[in-house]
Amino acid sequence: MKKNFRHDVMSLAHRIFSLAQMSWSIALKKAWLIVKLITKMHKGVASFQYQKTDGSIRSAQGTLLKSITDLLVNGNGKSNDKTVAYFDIEKQAFRCFKIENILTIA
Repeated sequence: MKKNFRHDVMSLAHRIFSLAQMSWSIALKKAWLIVKLITKMHKGVASFQYQKTDGSIRSAQGTLLKSITDLLVNGNGKSNDKTVAYFDIEKQAFRCFKIENILTIA
């Protein structure tokens, strides 16, 4: 059976809820933001903000466009369902952040 969009959002919300010990409504909002952000980054460059592990706020412009990422991926990275990886346009390098730390997308 094929997974659908709502299943992905609810699964991500459950992961955020259990990882961050926050309310279900906030976890669900953050899950929607993550899904929207990933969709936007697959189509082009997206602007967003997240909280870094040191507590500071980071504004970033990232992408997941195949035309850019396929040239730079060397196959040595690991997949992690607790973070979102993206190619940072400003730093010209791959970065990631914890899924529960997303704040806004533009």
